[in-house]
Amino acid sequence: MFDEVVVVDFSASSVPVTGANSIWVGHGATAAARVATANPPTRRAALAHVDRLLGAAAARGSTVLVAVDFSLGYPAGFTACTQALVAHLPGEPAWLRTWRLIDHLVDDGPDNANNRFAAADRMNRSTGVRLFWGRPATPAYAVLDALPPTDVVPAPLRPNPCAPLRVAERLAGRGIRSNFQLFGGVTVGGQVLVGIPWLLRLLERFRPEVAVWPFETGFVDDPLAGRGTRVVVAELWPSLFVPHGGRSPGGSGRSGSGRPGAVRDEVQVVAGVEACLARDRTGWARWFDPASAAALGGAERASVLTEEGWILGVA
Repeated sequence: MFDEVVVVDFSASSVPVTGANSIWVGHGATAAARVATANPPTRRAALAHVDRLLGAAAARGSTVLVAVDFSLGYPAGFTACTQALVAHLPGEPAWLRTWRLIDHLVDDGPDNANNRFAAADRMNRSTGVRLFWGRPATPAYAVLDALPPTDVVPAPLRPNPCAPLRVAERLAGRGIRSNFQLFGGVTVGGQVLVGIPWLLRLLERFRPEVAVWPFETGFVDDPLAGRGTRVVVAELWPSLFVPHGGRSPGGSGRSGSGRPGAVRDEVQVVAGVEACLARDRTGWARWFDPASAAALGGAERASVLTEEGWILGVA
């Protein structure tokens, strides 16, 4: 189905950074012997790198899966809760209104300096709901009084009406943190806030040949079929394919991820690329049209397809 696979392990860092806990991009092709990795120091540099990969793939006429390790949606009810903030986008689907809202609120500079905590504070304050929580407990952030440093609901905000986890996250069942948590331990919430605007730039660059799964494709055996689509964007957790010790499952001989000094983030993107290329040999249907999604009730399935999204590999 895919000639090439790009897997992005993202970072919400506020400064340029490489190595552990930074952005890693893995790129592999069905005809290649190895998975190539890159470690751009900023999100701006990562966007340029992935843009080049997709541009080169387009010149070759290749189909590409771009898999990112941050959530593409929030739990059901988030769009309704923020409706007043997205009223200027009434004709777009729920997931895209949310993307455009975040893009509108989040400033992310070329040096990674960003206002993700202030953007979350503004959403809490504007809705009157404690949607997001978690920030550094330092005087510099104390002005963000609608964004608590803990999970306590501060006055005068109301409790979050949304579930803490999306359906796919509950099914994945691996000690997952909520996308609403932005700080404290291993969290993904900050990556969502800076990652969605990043991804929106890619979509705008490669429309109409790119589609976001499952929002624009539905749950189907082949998301490329019948749309003129060449690039599919999906959410993937590379850590699903790496044993606890951090080594790639291996077996394909494609990567040098077991080399001395390789950081876990690099190992994970290599393992993610390898797992996707393996699906090209064994079949994608179980991932793009998972049985667990087919078993959902009508309303829950509709929320997944219009607002929450799904994680590739959660079958």
